[in-house]
Amino acid sequence: MKMIINTKSLPAMLAVLASLLFLASCEDDIKIDPKFSVNIVTPGPKWPNIKNLTPAQKEIYDKYGKPDAFRLIWNPSGRFMQQSDLAQMLGNKKPSKLPPYTWIYQQRGIQVSFQSSPPAETPVNDQLRLVLKYGDPENVKETAEGIMQWQFYSVGYMYKFSRDGMIIEESKFPAMGKFMKN
Repeated sequence: MKMIINTKSLPAMLAVLASLLFLASCEDDIKIDPKFSVNIVTPGPKWPNIKNLTPAQKEIYDKYGKPDAFRLIWNPSGRFMQQSDLAQMLGNKKPSKLPPYTWIYQQRGIQVSFQSSPPAETPVNDQLRLVLKYGDPENVKETAEGIMQWQFYSVGYMYKFSRDGMIIEESKFPAMGKFMKN
């Protein structure tokens, strides 16, 4: 069982933080809070710079308005990354731009991907909904049957997910203070 927040992972967390802060300075007005999530960033008050949007992005922006958040897609599988895994993947490299990302409209329950033409609108699954609400899980493991288990020590929840990211089991336990995300 691998824990994300421990004293041994502090250098890795600092590397992730430095990389994400570097990315924030390269992009047009986005807010990054790596203590909350390395998978979700939010548009800032001056977003968007209309000149930098693609025609497809302009069309979605005109249709739905400003997204609530952006989901960073760090790997081809689309799985959520944990800070420690992201730090290991990035090493000491600082990315010069954000990885591919989707636009998330929470109230509509959709995310929009611009990786294809036309843009693909898909429902927000339970995993994404939880990351938007609680931030990244503090512990992730996969069972032999391919079921993902996420633990949010900060709020005291454990969830098990089917392969399609839908909740199949939920349990509550006392939240652990040192993991609280402010």
